[in-house]
Amino acid sequence: MLILTYFHPVLGPDILLTEPENIVDSIDPGHLNEIKSLLDTAEPGFFTHFFSVDMRTVNMVFSLPSPWARGGEEIAMLTKVIQEADPNLELYENQFLHFINQIRNEIPDVYKVFYFRKPP
Repeated sequence: MLILTYFHPVLGPDILLTEPENIVDSIDPGHLNEIKSLLDTAEPGFFTHFFSVDMRTVNMVFSLPSPWARGGEEIAMLTKVIQEADPNLELYENQFLHFINQIRNEIPDVYKVFYFRKPP
């Protein structure tokens, strides 16, 4: 299960995309709110968060260049809900870094996706 959260300039942290699409129906609403709040409190980079024995996440807060954003950067977070008791954190971190670098290099206007509700 993957979640892409971004910082909406009016709403604050908000979920942009999930895989599978119906993930929000299968996760406790309190956990979803806590996932969104991680974007407010975390520094850029990789970290884990343990909600309970059954609910753990690996997360990466990152920025993307954006001429539309205050400060010139969009702030976002990738989150993966994991099942493993002893996850390979280095593997997850490397996968996240690869994905983020691929987005930065191959989709120069990716920042526009954060304005799907209302362009500036």
